[in-house]
Amino acid sequence: MHLKSRHWSRMRLLISALVLSSVVIPIEQANVEAVNAATITSITTSKPNGTYKVGDQMSIDLNFSEPVTLGGAVSILLETVPSDRYAYCDISGTMQVVSCSYTVQVGDRSNDLDVQSKWAFVPGSSVTANGVDANVLLPVPGEAGSLSASSAIVIDGAGVDEQWQVPPKNQYGIHYGFIAEDYRENTSYLRYPTPSGNQSEYCSSVEKCADQNLEFRAVLPRCVQPTDTDCIEAVLAESSGKPEVTGEFSDVFPKVGTQEFTGSVGSKIPDGKTSTLYRFKDLPHSQLEGKSIDSYLVTVSISGRNQKSVPSQRSLFASISPVSIIGTDCDQRYSGCLDTAIGNANYDERAGIRCIANDGIDANKDGKINALDPTTGDKGLCAIRRPFPAGTRFTVKVRVSVAPSGWLHGRLGDPKITYNSDNKTSTEIVLSGEPVKVPVFAGLATYGGMDTGLQEYYDSLCVAQTNCLSPGWEGLNQNASTPKTKRMMGVQPAYFSTQAFEVLTKWKNFTQDTSPALPSYWNIRTLSSDEMVSASPCITKASGVTGIVSTNATAYSSGPPSFDSTTKNLQYEVSAPHYTQDGKTEFKGAYNLIIRDDVAECLYNFSSAFAAPAPPEEFADDGASQVYVEEEPYVDEAIYGEEYPDVEEEFVDTSDGSYEMYEGAEFEEVSLAEYVAEEKDLTLTEDKDASGAVIDETEVFEETVVASIDAAVLTELQKSATANTAIDLSDGWFKFSATNFTFSKPTLKVQFGATPSKVVACVSGANIKLVKAIKAKCPAGTTLAKTIYCMKKKVAEAVVGAKPKCPKKTVLAQSVKCAKGATAVLVVAVSPKCAKGYSKVNTYFCVKDKIARKVSSVRVKCSNGFAVAKQLVCAKGKKFVTLTAAKPKCPKGYKSKK
Repeated sequence: MHLKSRHWSRMRLLISALVLSSVVIPIEQANVEAVNAATITSITTSKPNGTYKVGDQMSIDLNFSEPVTLGGAVSILLETVPSDRYAYCDISGTMQVVSCSYTVQVGDRSNDLDVQSKWAFVPGSSVTANGVDANVLLPVPGEAGSLSASSAIVIDGAGVDEQWQVPPKNQYGIHYGFIAEDYRENTSYLRYPTPSGNQSEYCSSVEKCADQNLEFRAVLPRCVQPTDTDCIEAVLAESSGKPEVTGEFSDVFPKVGTQEFTGSVGSKIPDGKTSTLYRFKDLPHSQLEGKSIDSYLVTVSISGRNQKSVPSQRSLFASISPVSIIGTDCDQRYSGCLDTAIGNANYDERAGIRCIANDGIDANKDGKINALDPTTGDKGLCAIRRPFPAGTRFTVKVRVSVAPSGWLHGRLGDPKITYNSDNKTSTEIVLSGEPVKVPVFAGLATYGGMDTGLQEYYDSLCVAQTNCLSPGWEGLNQNASTPKTKRMMGVQPAYFSTQAFEVLTKWKNFTQDTSPALPSYWNIRTLSSDEMVSASPCITKASGVTGIVSTNATAYSSGPPSFDSTTKNLQYEVSAPHYTQDGKTEFKGAYNLIIRDDVAECLYNFSSAFAAPAPPEEFADDGASQVYVEEEPYVDEAIYGEEYPDVEEEFVDTSDGSYEMYEGAEFEEVSLAEYVAEEKDLTLTEDKDASGAVIDETEVFEETVVASIDAAVLTELQKSATANTAIDLSDGWFKFSATNFTFSKPTLKVQFGATPSKVVACVSGANIKLVKAIKAKCPAGTTLAKTIYCMKKKVAEAVVGAKPKCPKKTVLAQSVKCAKGATAVLVVAVSPKCAKGYSKVNTYFCVKDKIARKVSSVRVKCSNGFAVAKQLVCAKGKKFVTLTAAKPKCPKGYKSKK
């Protein structure tokens, strides 16, 4: 099916103006020139109808009404949503048929190939016939003379997403927006600024530049001896159903870095080396020519400054990439064959490959790589990125002499980081996480081919800038007066910038809100000073690692999440194209936030957020204990109705007859059948095999249960009902995660509070009304819904109602929550027991001063100065209060109630 809707949405009327002068042109002459202006009559291809895949070449012909002369490079933009591609044309001599060539690349897609629009001729040169400029408007896609009208060419660009290439952007007449992450730090350097400050001098050792203000990046080697520091101790991997294995050291790549240097123990600057190759023989990531490829390029770098030998804070970068090493015809005159000190990932347009690291063999020892000349014996080497095998998790262990600090950002799923310091010579850092797929984004078009909104966006940028250019082309001296049809202008914002969100929004309709590729990443890094300009002193002045944010979004907020002290909302923005390459499958977001407890206390004032209500005067602290009065003790659902009976006074009758709660209640109505189905989805019956293990693990409901904080989690996400969110506290870190959300509303909100909202289910006939409020109670006409489980043989069915009863021939079942690691299951049975390997989840309180936290965990443990609390119910006549403290005791006049 041809994407006509997109073509038609870009159509605009061209307005041509005749500039009059004192020269009079006879009408007859003007008519002759109009007749002689060559036009493009049709677009055809000699290729047979069919499907073409990555690497296939297409010949596309522009048929003119008469022979034309081309004054330079010519190309046309093809509609290969979501990343449109060029067909480059032959420019030799005078011809009536201009032949163009297009090679299918990763991410290209078309159901019926055609040009992007009738304005898709890229005006890189003059096109004339008989001295008159040709009319280079193309046949309208889908209409007579168009490529799709004469042929049926399907483009299937399925391939290795890691080898997707952004279409060449710097073409006259092209406007573009591009966002992708190819950040890397796999080259070492040691340098200091020159007196002018415009350049840097590089040093081969700290000793030779000891008197300078040094800046460095040290790529760490592997540890050889157990006492080595500033090195990679181990790289480990685990996959589904397999035990964790240690990677086998293979080699370094490149063999020698262009700016390697010798560090100094006294200055606390590590040696700067090159990246390391490890092999996981049981975890191959690719098959090439029948051979399994199992090499992974590992880079860990420490960066920082020494102001006259005084060390500053250190930054961390770590990445793992599946790679294969190939030879390339590399000529250093035209492309980088060796890693440079500041180099980022590059790709070779000629060979159609993307390298994340380069090396070369300088056979003739002339200091250059020229593999294009067979007489030199030189050889270029390229580490090509490959996809991670599915279901893997990687861990890197590093020993450093100075622990890095700051706020970290990761392209990791379920990230974990630990610091183990011996307080003497080194700190062990353990970084762990799963690879994530991150959508890239690319939109480009001629000015006439863009919709009005995009045109206005780039016009506004051109007015705001002194040079209306693509980055790096300032010498062209374009400005607002440059003809828009010949303007070369683009934006390539940092993925953590405000403009990244802007670009995604502006190009959304044009690119059909679709990403051309989802390459996979495993990396973590300290945020730069540019990203931390608005960060709180709670973070910038704290020592050590203060927090981690990880997300698979294309664009994300710079710095840590912001906190609104009034609403107690923590906010963080993420954005990405809504669909994957096929334009149909929704891309699902993932977000993880980890904040060190003491930093969170400073940053978000959690003491106030979680503070217990002030006790009555008769419970004044006598110094023996800090008493937390539980005003509304948590109760079992079975007796909820007795503790909180229906009270209509909590509601006010509105004009339309509905009921509204004073306390800001939220309502959601579902059918009873839907509610029962959801209850069943969250349960696991006690079916076990002979060893005692649960048989059907597909029904396991996963949630983080290691110290779950009693706080409400709010999301502003499309289909939020399907988004999975969790917040917990473990080992001194607050952890929040959100997964399975889409990107229509990209603001994540987490709400912390001492009195979190409760959700109760109220039943009326066959309908359920879910009421969410701080003091949630059922409105008039409904009754509190209770859920019981009834067993028949080994099958548990949820029964929901005001007074639910088990049907005949079934038995009332009980439930118990069991956990293994961070996975929790609700086991339902007549006499439920945790399966082998699982332990029962306990609920308890941790207290510190006047702060109380309700947590759930297999192992009763409080951290970061909190102590395990006990609960005591005290009675005075008919008055009862629940006390929570490390050592609770009833005051005078009260007696403890067992």
